[in-house]
Amino acid sequence: SVGVFQDGTTQTVSQNTSASLTFNTTDIADGVTLGTPTSRIVVSKTGTYNFQFSIQIAIATGANGTAYIWLRKNGVDVPDTDTKVTVQSNNPYVVSAWNFVGTYNANDYLQLMWSTDNVNIILNSSNLLKNINFY
Repeated sequence: SVGVFQDGTTQTVSQNTSASLTFNTTDIADGVTLGTPTSRIVVSKTGTYNFQFSIQIAIATGANGTAYIWLRKNGVDVPDTDTKVTVQSNNPYVVSAWNFVGTYNANDYLQLMWSTDNVNIILNSSNLLKNINFY
């Protein structure tokens, strides 16, 4: 099973609130698909999967800020997946990429969540933004 999804729009979130990344393009969907809403990535078969992502985080204006990124499974935050990424005003673009490996049941869904302590932090609209590979 494999799924590859992306989104080229700028995504924002209110300060100190959480949001799920959404996707508007499916490159490959073979046993892994986008659900409803399009922030949900659904597996059709029970198995162990490698959930890979890369996102470009930017600071639109102003002082340094931190983005927090974590995994949510079936609507519940997955413990120990939260990671902080600091974006500096003098280096306003950071690409974050890592993997989550886990065993999932058929029809489980995953979401990539994020929040920020600075309203000027955005997920930048570029080709690097929000690429998800699910194997």
